Amino acid sequence: MKTKILIILIILIGLGIGGFFIYRNIFVSEEKGEKATKPYIKVFSPNGGEEWIKGKSYSIQWSQRELERWGNIATICLVGSDIEENIILTKEVEDNAICAYELGSIKGSHLIAETTLTEDLYQWTISEEIFGIFEEMPEFYKIKIYVFDKLSAEGRTEWAGIIKKDESDNYFSITE
Repeated sequence: MKTKILIILIILIGLGIGGFFIYRNIFVSEEKGEKATKPYIKVFSPNGGEEWIKGKSYSIQWSQRELERWGNIATICLVGSDIEENIILTKEVEDNAICAYELGSIKGSHLIAETTLTEDLYQWTISEEIFGIFEEMPEFYKIKIYVFDKLSAEGRTEWAGIIKKDESDNYFSITE
């Protein structure tokens, strides 16, 4: 009988302690204005299946949380792929090597823009030259958005690396 009471008492104490931590981490954090979620960025548009037309303007949209402390800059890149989802490199070396960062090449995806991260939107007019920037004509495209650490720190003037990134969940097309 004493063993059963002891086990019940241990369970109740455990539930009480667990409940306290849940309360403290959710409700008290919110009351203090603290965010319980981790920093993130998420591309919403284009996110796959869209058919965009060159020469027209479209909204590239994303959401983010707590990333502006690293410089408030969103780097938007266009990645071209063939039918087998192989990345097609650009013809020329981009002025900005950020889009080539992950591809491990001097050439890489096309830099669309660097814009204010907290805007959550960039209005992109697809240039008439869009098909001429890649080594071969891509079948499909994805948008990749990077957030790099661009805040200056003692002894450092350039970015220190990727903080967060996201890309379109699936491919979209650009047509004439």
